Amino acid sequence: MISKSITVWLVCTAVMFTAARAVADADAEEDFYRGVQTYRAGDYAEAAVWFSKSAELGDSDAQFLLGRMNYDGNSLPQDYVEAFKWFEIAAVNGVPVARQYRDGLAEVMTPEQIARAHRLADEWLERYQHKK
Repeated sequence: MISKSITVWLVCTAVMFTAARAVADADAEEDFYRGVQTYRAGDYAEAAVWFSKSAELGDSDAQFLLGRMNYDGNSLPQDYVEAFKWFEIAAVNGVPVARQYRDGLAEVMTPEQIARAHRLADEWLERYQHKK
């Protein structure tokens, strides 16, 4: 039988974890909103900074948008390796359309570029995925 003090400790730990998760979600949402605002203002480099912060906190929409920004070349310089990396990360985090973008992009990339993008995505996921 679990003692009362252990039960209280477990409940307190769960509450603290839930509260910390709520704060991280709020931070990710705020960073995403700032990214949208700066993007709309035409400051794409600054938008990418905000989307990156949100992505690091687990925002899969920000991860996908970073892929799009690197893919299309309209807001950031076109970088297929970086775009593939972000599409892979967003796909891992449940954005179905990210898989389609990633797979379509792979058709115009060299095997070396794809391998590099996979390596970068794996490194990013290793570093940040636990924060989600």
